[in-house]
Amino acid sequence: MDILFTDLSNLKQKLEVNFQAFTDLMIVFDQNSSILEYKSGNSLMHKLPDSFLDQKIQDIFPPAEVGKFEKAFSQVKQTGTMTIFQYLLTSPNGESWFDARLSRLSQTQFILTARDMTTWLETESRLKRKMQQLSALRSIDLAIASGLDLNLLLSMLLDHVTSLLNVDATAILLLNSKSNILEFAAGKGFNSDTLRHTRLKLGEGYAGIVAMERRTVHIPDFNENETGFERSPFFASERFMSYYGVPLIAKGRVHGVLELFQRSPLNPDSDWSNFLKIISGQAAIAIDSATMFRDLQISNLELNIAYDAT
Repeated sequence: MDILFTDLSNLKQKLEVNFQAFTDLMIVFDQNSSILEYKSGNSLMHKLPDSFLDQKIQDIFPPAEVGKFEKAFSQVKQTGTMTIFQYLLTSPNGESWFDARLSRLSQTQFILTARDMTTWLETESRLKRKMQQLSALRSIDLAIASGLDLNLLLSMLLDHVTSLLNVDATAILLLNSKSNILEFAAGKGFNSDTLRHTRLKLGEGYAGIVAMERRTVHIPDFNENETGFERSPFFASERFMSYYGVPLIAKGRVHGVLELFQRSPLNPDSDWSNFLKIISGQAAIAIDSATMFRDLQISNLELNIAYDAT
């Protein structure tokens, strides 16, 4: 009797420890996967009805996630050690990730405890994205300091913009200070040479409006607007849906336009918009620095040629 009481006391202690650590869900089930008891915490994703009692635990998982549980269950039965896995649940409110621990309670009973990890994973992802953004800005600063060639600089800028803002294609148009014409300088993510021969006057097309009015232009859906790219016969083949045009301004002067294209709806959050503003500002400074360095080299070359001729 004392031994039985001790076993029950140990079992209760195990249950309390598990549930304190994982407050969203706790399920006790037998070796045939039949649910014996469950306790649900604050997670709305795990409001299990009474009908789940005596049902298979696999019934609480989406079909795509059942394999993860069965693999973990097999490992626990074979080794007797705790197994950890993650699974995804989808609801009308969105997706939620759960961190689950599966362990043995006795020879015939097992326990699954789970905790909603969605907020933690979103925070981790946001911090990782911030670190990547800071690294990109640092790379641009180093490029400015090193006097990187303008073509290499533009290629690096578009690599960072495309990957960190997660867009399909990007382009940079530079403003020719002598002719006041926007000219295509670099592009990434295009399937054709659709914009390679772009030459726009100020106020012409979306990029011309961006440069003349010094403001960002956002077209959420080309299907509901004139594309503004009728000048290119191949633009329709790219199947772009969304567009952003951002002025590149440094020292009070417009140096060009950064264009972003997406083949699906683009619904950016505040972090995305803020980073676009920051990196476009850094891009303008980098272009200004690289252009000055290039012009200085050309001036020195012309001076040397004149000197030799004299």
